[in-house]
Amino acid sequence: MSSPHQRDVDTAHLHPAVRKAARLIVEELNTEGFPFRIFEAFRSPQRQEFLYAQGRTRPGPIVTKARPWRSYHQYGLAIDLVLFVNGQWS
Repeated sequence: MSSPHQRDVDTAHLHPAVRKAARLIVEELNTEGFPFRIFEAFRSPQRQEFLYAQGRTRPGPIVTKARPWRSYHQYGLAIDLVLFVNGQWS
């Protein structure tokens, strides 16, 4: 698995039903003129701990309330979407 510092956007790491739903949601949003992209998909427990520490034991704003194994990301059941405008995350 990748470093806890890196986001995983590979939908192959998601539960098959979530993978299919994610693809359909992103396709529909784009068809309707909303250019969304997957910002993060599966998240390892190490990545979740890294994010949880932000704003607590590491500098920066708090970005999650979930400790490892308390987020659906660790089970391949969650995705984070962002609006992608002019080549940048919005």
